[in-house]
Amino acid sequence: MISVKKLLVSLVTIAALAGCKSPKRDDYVVAKSLNKDDVIEQSEFKFYLDTSAPVEIRGEYSHDRSIDGSQVMYYGTPGAALVQVFSHAAINSSLKEQKLKEQQEEANRYIKPLIEASKQVTHVTLTQGMSDYLVRQLPVAGDKTVHVRPIFFSNQDMNKLSLKLIAWIEKPKSSKTKSRKKLNNLMYQNIIEVHGSTWGDELATQLMEGQADISEQYEALFVRAVDSLKKDLSGTYVQTPPQQTLHIKKKNNKQFLRASVIEQSCEYVVIKNLRNWILHYPASYVTNIQNQC
Repeated sequence: MISVKKLLVSLVTIAALAGCKSPKRDDYVVAKSLNKDDVIEQSEFKFYLDTSAPVEIRGEYSHDRSIDGSQVMYYGTPGAALVQVFSHAAINSSLKEQKLKEQQEEANRYIKPLIEASKQVTHVTLTQGMSDYLVRQLPVAGDKTVHVRPIFFSNQDMNKLSLKLIAWIEKPKSSKTKSRKKLNNLMYQNIIEVHGSTWGDELATQLMEGQADISEQYEALFVRAVDSLKKDLSGTYVQTPPQQTLHIKKKNNKQFLRASVIEQSCEYVVIKNLRNWILHYPASYVTNIQNQC
């Protein structure tokens, strides 16, 4: 009898921990590097992007998903308590996802003029200079063609864009498992994040007046992200320098970011963060490392 009670208590604990997992976000992935034997030479690099899909542009927000953390008492037998824990965890997860959704919708309302101006930009626009790399038909799993999905973001002032390029390569069908975890059936997965510079007043004014052509800003971020993706898949970023704390300039303050600097130029600093994502910041935004120019 004691062992049964211990088992139920253990299950309750596990369920409680499971309920603490983060709500789903499509702009967040767990990084998985290619095996050493599977690296793709840059000359052989190919990517697939659904050119019929519209460009995704969203407002930036904090991703704060905290909700009322009031304590809950569980009553009855261990079995009854287990049911209550699962129910409470499911409710919490649902509330957190709803909060994220509402925050995203609110952020999108702030950038409506930019969303309207962005309707002229398509995935065809992004890839017009990359025909040598673009695969137009959905690739067969295992052929090492990388799938990419660009998601663009804007600050509330609508004078700066950023891009999260989600990239993945599927395992061959013969190597796939029945696991429900997508990562187990992928050869590679990562995010390439590129932050653009602040626009000038002239372009910002044109945007508010509905006269701005911002296709070049979108294309520049996408091209930079794809170029970085090629390097990651070819093994260029395998050897990373020691981590350091970087000071990233924000609008009115600084963000402190623990990461390794893997590339640096007059224009950009490229880093690999603790999640192994690859992030690009304009050189002027990283204030505590020496400029290379």
